[in-house]
Amino acid sequence: MQVPDVDVSKWVVLYPVYINVRKTIQEGRKLPKIYCIDNPTCVEMQQVCLTLGLESYIETEKCYSRDPTLRGRIRVHLKDSKTNEVVNPEITSRTILLQKFGQGINKIRTSVPPPTTTTTATAATTTTATDGPSRRKKGKGRK
Repeated sequence: MQVPDVDVSKWVVLYPVYINVRKTIQEGRKLPKIYCIDNPTCVEMQQVCLTLGLESYIETEKCYSRDPTLRGRIRVHLKDSKTNEVVNPEITSRTILLQKFGQGINKIRTSVPPPTTTTTATAATTTTATDGPSRRKKGKGRK
């Protein structure tokens, strides 16, 4: 991993768990589930930063403090450290940026077609439980 030329220590730190729909608020999710997506990655978050015109830096060796098995975080240049002005006037806070991550990653995932799998002939010709004599009779129930 390359070390950036600029000082990224003042940039905003964001973990993918902040927008993971599978996590609870106690586990670290920061937004309501309607803005979150399923298992986001730092690379997807960086792609959204590129589309929003924000500088970002991925730190793959860093772990999330509540769950050390979750590796990786992203630093985003949200505000200028000298003038304290936002870089992108559309994004003024972390919450808005996290919402944009959810929307942007969702667009990225839907634009890439899922891998096609061939269906087998046996799966297409399965019979239902109500066909023919293989139907089970109903029992009498409890006495």
